[in-house]
Amino acid sequence: MTKRIALIIFASLLCAFLPSAPARTVTVRMVDQTTVRGEMTSLNGDKLTIKPETKAPPATQPATQPAGPLSVQLSDLAQVEFHEPRTNTPAPVADPGGESIFGILGSILGGGSGPSVDPNVPPPGTSPAGQPAPPMPPPAPPTTVPVSQMHWSMTLKSGDALHGHLNQWADQKLTLALAASGDQTVQIPASQLMQLWCGRDASLKKAAAMKVEAGPEDVVFVEKDNNVISVKGHVIGITGDSLQFRFGDEDRKIALYRLVGIVFAHSDADKPIQSFRQAARLSSGDAIIGTWVGVDQNALSMRTAWGATVKIPLSNIDSIDFLGGRIAYLSDLRPVKVEQTPFFGRVIPFRLDRSLEGGTLQLSDGTYSKGIAVHSRCVLQYDIKGDFARFQSKLGFEDPQGKLGNVAARVLGDGKVLYENSETRGDQKPAAIDLDVTGLQSLTLEIDFGKGQDVAARVIWANARLLRAKAAQ
Repeated sequence: MTKRIALIIFASLLCAFLPSAPARTVTVRMVDQTTVRGEMTSLNGDKLTIKPETKAPPATQPATQPAGPLSVQLSDLAQVEFHEPRTNTPAPVADPGGESIFGILGSILGGGSGPSVDPNVPPPGTSPAGQPAPPMPPPAPPTTVPVSQMHWSMTLKSGDALHGHLNQWADQKLTLALAASGDQTVQIPASQLMQLWCGRDASLKKAAAMKVEAGPEDVVFVEKDNNVISVKGHVIGITGDSLQFRFGDEDRKIALYRLVGIVFAHSDADKPIQSFRQAARLSSGDAIIGTWVGVDQNALSMRTAWGATVKIPLSNIDSIDFLGGRIAYLSDLRPVKVEQTPFFGRVIPFRLDRSLEGGTLQLSDGTYSKGIAVHSRCVLQYDIKGDFARFQSKLGFEDPQGKLGNVAARVLGDGKVLYENSETRGDQKPAAIDLDVTGLQSLTLEIDFGKGQDVAARVIWANARLLRAKAAQ
């Protein structure tokens, strides 16, 4: 009886201190640029239901929010941004000695007060006399590494960026313990792979500096004599602690401890999926792309383009972008014509969804996850085939690098000027562009030299997007 009462008391204490699943606050951005902040309550079919916040929104939000639950068609959404989880459960309490309540409970359950310290035993890293111990020799390089002990990062043809532990690669399938979904095991067809990396940071940098691209054959990067070399052939899979690789007419093995990464063969036929889909962007840097099929208090479920259903903890998600519906971001499309003219002979290439240095897109009014960063002079032309009704973007300069910039900015449709500002300056607020492109076959974004030549001419077409008419959807 005493034991039973003790268990009941312990269970009550545990329930009092363990946090319940936190409600996730989100900001929902519609295709028409309106926003609603609140809590997701359900996903039924193609409709997401939001319970809006009742408090007054910030100045950057709409003046009023819906009074009751709001159901929105997924095709009318541009992005769902997740905020820090909120919980009514207090955080674990620390005792005066600094140990948390969970540590105390663990000590009680273990029947002791934690590890003791023997004053007669010197601390690690010292000799018995208390002097610093001589340095240990560096460990010998490994000669074998089981695949399950290696950490792998990969990108897929569908646009997914994943990392985790690879349990198996056989029969043209990879079995991955996906870190982003709590080590959920998924199977990925090997035909979906674009890149696969597992090397050390220093080796990865060396492989990137080689600028070797795959063509009709796979490219394998291997460590050799403190350097990295590349070998072309056909990757078969992994057996034991070796990569199976066909070089010419011979099958060879490459020890996994020497493997840096693989860039897989591809052709122009390998193009991104253009159907309506969602991209879950995770705080780990992963991206999982597919169809959003469910949500509960703890996790979001997605059916991926490669055939798996993945449950992603809400606490891991930064945002969800909606692709291929009524909205199409130019950074997800391939320009049919690119013209980049340097002022002094050095081309600074345009970048998609990143700044010119590879960081976050930053204007004076905030950060953006989607957009195109360019340096004058840069002309990008897109084939839009008469499919869209509006073109929208925020046009401004990188903050703070572009404060002194001065450029001529134009948007052309079928060769005719739709927007022009011959003196777009870095000390101005970003310009909101909203243009009618109904029936147009081509759209051209042009950033030309201004009065400052090319000084600080670092321009961002932030959230550059095309919208289909609602009736067409």
